[in-house]
Amino acid sequence: MAPFVGSRSGVGRYLFRRSGVGWTPFGGDDAGFIPSTSAIGKCEDGLTKNVAKLFQAIVTCHIKTGQAQFKGKAFDEEGCESTAVGKVAVTIAKLKGCPSCAAANGSVLPGFVEMAVDGLNGNIACDGTVPFGDVDDTGFVTTTKPIANCEISVGKNVGKLVKGLLTCHVKTADAGLKGKPFDEETCETTAIEKFNTANNKLKGCPACLSSGFGSFATLIENFVDGANGELYCSPSGAFVDRPVE
Repeated sequence: MAPFVGSRSGVGRYLFRRSGVGWTPFGGDDAGFIPSTSAIGKCEDGLTKNVAKLFQAIVTCHIKTGQAQFKGKAFDEEGCESTAVGKVAVTIAKLKGCPSCAAANGSVLPGFVEMAVDGLNGNIACDGTVPFGDVDDTGFVTTTKPIANCEISVGKNVGKLVKGLLTCHVKTADAGLKGKPFDEETCETTAIEKFNTANNKLKGCPACLSSGFGSFATLIENFVDGANGELYCSPSGAFVDRPVE
């Protein structure tokens, strides 16, 4: 299975950790910080929810592309993705009360999410020899309907997992802002268990995909946890960016 972070999509160049003075770290293995005000929290929650929505929308574009290519038909994947990115970009631009880092990150995150999904595609559409979609996509067009159905289902499950993990982050931020505890790790574990259970029920999956189910969830969790620093970034004070190594 090709690696997601650090793949040719360039994901590794776009994730950052932030360190500062007087911030409350998100905690655990997550980058980022608990919002310091309700206004900042509302903005960063909105940014996070829109990232989840866009991730699922672009996955849907890939599913439609794969279905069309399998049938020998054309599909405007770039148009589909551009529409999804444009809608979310407009919504993000309307968010209020954002700290400067969230406002800056919000302007580039839609493009980053598109690149991330394009890079991840090769982990799902791994069977075949004909290149998948456009030149910026990893992966291949499968040759059998059972495998196509499996890959489509996994793609949908990935979208659900990303949304579930990001929802855990939203709940963590909201609880932290109120000074209340929240068991984020249990929340994430539950989302991962649902993902693994759904994938393990699938039939007709190629070995290149089914053999990596165990590590797939960890790959995605690491991505979401690392990207959290771009969503719940700087509530106040100076900050320093450094690329994730």
